Amino acid sequence: MRLTFEEANADATALIDRETRSRWDAYGNSTSGKLKGTQLEILILQPEYWFAWSEFHPKTTIFAPPPR
Repeated sequence: MRLTFEEANADATALIDRETRSRWDAYGNSTSGKLKGTQLEILILQPEYWFAWSEFHPKTTIFAPPPR
């Protein structure tokens, strides 16, 4: 299932997915709603600088947040 997230509060310390309206914490755990008790797949990220990344991966797709 693909989920789309939006902030649940002004500080964005929690998120709500638009599909099920479940609430998520910063660690990818659903704390309420239809998906309560589930966890998002953990991704291991490696910080990179865009100028370095783009030299080796010129066909990288760039995503932008949807307009509000």
